[in-house]
Formats: sequence, C-alpha cells, structure tokens
Amino acid sequence: MAKKDTLTRKQAYNKEEYNFTLLGINTPMRDYRLCHEINRVLDISLEKVDDHCISFGLKMAPVGFSKYVFTDTSNFQTILIQNKSNEHRLIPEMQLADYFMIFLPYYPGNIEPLHKSLFSIKNVQMVFDIVALKLQHRDNLLF
Repeated sequence: MAKKDTLTRKQAYNKEEYNFTLLGINTPMRDYRLCHEINRVLDISLEKVDDHCISFGLKMAPVGFSKYVFTDTSNFQTILIQNKSNEHRLIPEMQLADYFMIFLPYYPGNIEPLHKSLFSIKNVQMVFDIVALKLQHRDNLLF
C-alpha cells in the first residue's frame, strides 16, 4: 500500500506569507513607552490592538504578546510586537530581540534611516534586521 503524502503547515509554508520586513529591537523599555517613542521619532500613530495569542502546548492556556499597529492611507502596515511574555518568547531563537517591528509589505526604500531613527530612542540598545524565512518559529509571526 502506497504511503499517502501529507505535509505539515511548517513544511508547506508559502514564501508569500512572509512578504514583510522584520526588525528586532533590544531595549528594557515597556511596550507602551517604546510605542510612544517610536510614534514620536517616526511620526506615525501605532495603536494598541488585541494581543497576539500563541498556544505553546495542548494543556497550556494561550500566551498573549502585546501588539501595536499603524496602517497608513496606502494600506502599508507597521506592527510592533513583544517577543517576551512572562516566561515565554514568541520567537525563542531570538533571545536578543525584546520586540519585533514588522513592515507589511516590505519596507519601501532604504532601511538605514529607519535603523538610525529607532536607535536614536533613549534605551534602545540594538536594532537589527532579521530574515523571517530563516527562523525556526517563523509561523508565530503570522497573524
């Protein structure tokens, strides 16, 4: 009897699902304070939305990660999402990232000025690019 071909979600991911620019931010700041500072330096209006909830086990309650979203008039989205919630991480392999910034679709233009603007925020210790397709837990970034 022939074995039936089955694919898990992780095996069948579509690269088009990851059509975004992803940055990691290392800072001890609280989410609402970082959001306020990002709004100030980038002249945008990130707003708190429902937490992004992930289940880490069958018998565990879902864990919520703070999420802020800004959508401009051309439907370009900027999302700030927490990487740490209690003892869990949204993307466990990204220990240095306290927060992620996601730009949907890809960030238009040169990203260096964005890095400099974010790094100018007091207490932001590091801003770095991340390739989503290289992350083991990349599916946790899909909303």
